[in-house]
Amino acid sequence: MSLGCAKAQVDAEAALGQMVDAGYEIVDQIEDATTVVVNTCGFIEPAIRESVDTIVEAAELREDGAIQELIVAGCLVDRHGAELAEELPEVDHFVGSGAFREWARVRRQPQRILASPGPALPSSSDRRVLLNASHYAWVKIAEGCDRQCAFCTIPSIRGKQRSRTADDIVQELSGLAGQGVREALLVSQDTVRWGLDLTPRRRLHELLARIDHESELPDWIRVHYLYPERLPDELISLLAAGERIVPYVDVPIQHGSDRILELMRRAHRRDDIRRLVDRLREVNPDVSIRTTVIVGHPGETPADVDALCELIQELRFDAVGIFTWWNEAGTVSSTLPDHVDPGEQHERANVVEDTARDAAEAAASRWVGRSLRVLVDGPDPFDPDAWIGRHAGQAPDIDGVVRLPGHRGPAGAFVDVRIAACDGHDLIAERSAGIPLVTTS
Repeated sequence: MSLGCAKAQVDAEAALGQMVDAGYEIVDQIEDATTVVVNTCGFIEPAIRESVDTIVEAAELREDGAIQELIVAGCLVDRHGAELAEELPEVDHFVGSGAFREWARVRRQPQRILASPGPALPSSSDRRVLLNASHYAWVKIAEGCDRQCAFCTIPSIRGKQRSRTADDIVQELSGLAGQGVREALLVSQDTVRWGLDLTPRRRLHELLARIDHESELPDWIRVHYLYPERLPDELISLLAAGERIVPYVDVPIQHGSDRILELMRRAHRRDDIRRLVDRLREVNPDVSIRTTVIVGHPGETPADVDALCELIQELRFDAVGIFTWWNEAGTVSSTLPDHVDPGEQHERANVVEDTARDAAEAAASRWVGRSLRVLVDGPDPFDPDAWIGRHAGQAPDIDGVVRLPGHRGPAGAFVDVRIAACDGHDLIAERSAGIPLVTTS
């Protein structure tokens, strides 16, 4: 059971590949398992609570005799391994996030807590067992982070940034395409800084330019988590109007008030965000731009929330992920005065959410009456007569979908549809006659 972010999921998939090679069989239901691994998240308090609840659930099943071995892995072990081992004697082994390749061999380790040897990078040689649909895959291109944002625990958990080589990344993408993956999502903690730690130094636009023109790779390459600094024109052109690189930019601005951005120790300001969005849309007016924000940071006032809402209205982001600030020990933010009451945090988050929803609906309306290429994901869980898919401006699970009335698969196919309407940030295609729409190879 893998919890938390896509980067942790990549670790879990590589670890499961090792386990399959070692003779384990992967089962879908926990009740059918003799060995259970909980890959935890330790980023913020809600994620920690979810991880602990999942561990306890598995431990209770072990007491019933079904589970013979329980392994807890991931970021929560890096942060609180000793405490977990003391409180959860029913867990056999605790494995740090950097030791994900040890899952299959952990039963032969003498120590109950196997700490991370340091941030471990995936490799193109890793066999992966995908935990999502087989037609898309996350690809982690770097590990760790060199920035010191006031609210973030990642550098203390995952260490400094370490980039994979371009050759290894391209080789993995090629292998995934050979397995039928149509979309690869490139991810790291600070993707825009990929390659700066390599010798010789490399830049992200160099990697993307190579990927954009390589043959035999997944049809769509999507890039996530770009820090909103001054991006070079070469990178902006690729992100907004590449060939294989889809016109989709995931740029976490975190706030729209310069005062709060300074308290957060973010290097950008609201004018930097404006310039970046303007430049992206200058290259391609249809580029989809997603962001995330944190509401309720210490020192935030209603005027700061107004400034954030005004920026969201002005820039009309296609999607906005909204989080409330959590008081995480060891962060600079936790030492600041003027903490915002949790109830007030949620009220402010609701205000920002309303603004973001209006902006997303306005952005989605531009597609009505136009034709789009859609990657089919699967049956619509809310409509037995429809399937759902995504256009190039929608990432799986975090953005809207394209609803395909009357469509009948298959998952992983590309179809060309005409958009009839939008429902919030979801799009609705014109009805098909119960057969696959025009499918593109």
